[in-house]
Amino acid sequence: MNFAWTWSGAMSPGGAEALVKFAEMTKEARIVDLVVEGNRAALLYDCEPPHPVGKLKIASFFSRREGKIRVYETLFDATELRKLQARQRAGQ
Repeated sequence: MNFAWTWSGAMSPGGAEALVKFAEMTKEARIVDLVVEGNRAALLYDCEPPHPVGKLKIASFFSRREGKIRVYETLFDATELRKLQARQRAGQ
């Protein structure tokens, strides 16, 4: 994994808006694994954003306190994004 984005309830609402926009543009997401232990959870999934990005592997980590998600951290494998960026630079 070579890119990370972290959002928690203590940060600005812009992070939540970005997450909603990302979810809206996603064509497909497939859960690979889900682990829940106490107030913590980890979710590994494959995500397919619009063409030409390609499949992304994403791991999300959650911490719950007082019945609400208080911490949400996501790690992306940006390999496909970097390939796309390289192709775009080469085409300029």
